Amino acid sequence: MNSPSEKKRKPFFYFLGFGFNYKKRVVLYFVAMCLYVGFKAYPFYLIRDFLAILFENVGEHSSEIIQIVIAIASCGVMIGLFSYFYRYLGHYLSIKIGIDIKNRIYNHFTGMPLAFFQKQEKGDLITKMTHDTGAVSQMIHRFFVQALPKPFELIGYSVICFVLCWQLAMIFLIIIPLIGLIVNHF
Repeated sequence: MNSPSEKKRKPFFYFLGFGFNYKKRVVLYFVAMCLYVGFKAYPFYLIRDFLAILFENVGEHSSEIIQIVIAIASCGVMIGLFSYFYRYLGHYLSIKIGIDIKNRIYNHFTGMPLAFFQKQEKGDLITKMTHDTGAVSQMIHRFFVQALPKPFELIGYSVICFVLCWQLAMIFLIIIPLIGLIVNHF
């Protein structure tokens, strides 16, 4: 018998299965999201060089400071650009998946015998057709735009932490799960 957690996961993966119809857009979504995360994490690496130069003799390194400032500003532009693309694609995918779900329900309803419609309340059927599928579409939108990028951001920031100072990153990896356990407990 399936455990309760397995029963909860099945509908989620079932709805994500509709995304296979849009493989190219899903790949573009992941590329745009990964580039967004990379450009979002990279300025933290540049700030280290900027601070190192800043605390040295500034007059000798003025061209390097300008290059770092330009690189950070360019990262800001790229963050905005790729943020727009991955959010746009996530929104597009959620709408298309929602339409596919509504079409599947419509096709299912039209294939049902007349006795089914006599037993069911009309309002319940309309609610299933519109409101429930809209809620699923909204859940998929939140998954693509809000939930899915966060683990990638965490990985990007962790990589930057290890590049900057691996000792502090190890402390970070020990403390963060402990904080998570405490927050989860209370």
